[in-house]
Amino acid sequence: KMLSLMIEKTIECIELPDGGPVSNSLLDFVINQPNHSSKSYSVHAIIDCGALLAGTKNTVTAKYLINRLQTYTFKGVLFFDNESSIGQWMMLEQSGRCLPKNQSPINERDAFVIFDEPRCRGSDLKLRFDAKALLTLGPGMCKDKLMQAAGRLRQLDQEQSLCIIGAKDVFVKIRSITTSSKEQHAKRQKTNGTLRQEVSIGNVLEWTIKNTVEATANGLTIWSSQGLSFATTIGKPDYAVEREKLELSEFYEEKFSNDTVVKAVNTTMKHHLSRIGGKSNISTNYQGMIDKIEAQVQTYGYDFTTLQKNVDEECERELELELEEEEEMEEEAPTMRPLKEIKWDFESVLTAKSPTSLPTIVLALPKVVRSRLYPTSIAHIKWSDLVYCTKNFVNTVMNMDGCKETIINKFL
Repeated sequence: KMLSLMIEKTIECIELPDGGPVSNSLLDFVINQPNHSSKSYSVHAIIDCGALLAGTKNTVTAKYLINRLQTYTFKGVLFFDNESSIGQWMMLEQSGRCLPKNQSPINERDAFVIFDEPRCRGSDLKLRFDAKALLTLGPGMCKDKLMQAAGRLRQLDQEQSLCIIGAKDVFVKIRSITTSSKEQHAKRQKTNGTLRQEVSIGNVLEWTIKNTVEATANGLTIWSSQGLSFATTIGKPDYAVEREKLELSEFYEEKFSNDTVVKAVNTTMKHHLSRIGGKSNISTNYQGMIDKIEAQVQTYGYDFTTLQKNVDEECERELELELEEEEEMEEEAPTMRPLKEIKWDFESVLTAKSPTSLPTIVLALPKVVRSRLYPTSIAHIKWSDLVYCTKNFVNTVMNMDGCKETIINKFL
């Protein structure tokens, strides 16, 4: 039902332009939608299952939008505040006031709503009956994630509708796997003087289903390895002991091989059976489990390939890290100047009966952690009430406006 609903209720599929961060392009589209699309309609929500806003705080996104959205359409911006210790939906009003959703006089149907990626599954908000939402696409997205995100529009079978949007890299992959037909050849858009294939919701669904099939096939090797390990060692912990590898050649000499999933699982099965002395040493209750694993792999993995290398988990993680691109985040810290310490009689420490009787202001460590350190989740640790900090220790710097820095992680 959801597949047919998405086909019926998707207005269009839009590729974000190149240049600049993709999150900025997405927000720019929301603000200037009538100028960016061939169809005129107002967008009431972002369902960011493609994580295009990843790296941008929800609070920052909400503040950016509140000053640029049409005031007669939206009375506020509703977002999930994941920076607070409890995590809750917050309503940012036009006045700048920010309140929990259940305390704000603004109804969620009168606000612009931001579903960040974690909230694209399970969140239930009552949007306006004719709400139109931007649903973002991300690399390798599978069908279940797309369906769950579309399900945030609870009245999609009524008047609500979707607009699919994504970055260029995703649309390139969608176009590369779509089936050629007279209809697709006829549907072309001219952009910057070049013709390119128009992407439809059918193409998007075909792409997500292909991703789902590939993800399931790739997961067969891990699933079968864990199942075989369990079946061969259950009740016999001595079989769980692996032969220790000491030579570097044993760790890194073997090359990667691109094998079928069936062949990779057969290799894994031979490894597990050889180290326990054969299938005859497996309990009869679990021999059937191995047969079922083999049958499932033969059924679902016969025409898929996987990259295989017989290394242990630690070596595999090292090899994966070598393939990752190193990312550095440059953050410009605001200009600060140190505060002068307030002098007090240090010798009184030797005669004081308690920290609170010292001739200076002292704060209990739990209170300092709760109010002055980030992230706020570390306040959940049971810090000792017997440890105190002086005011000199807590108040270390002030900004150029003379205000003391509240979060002191960088200045301790």
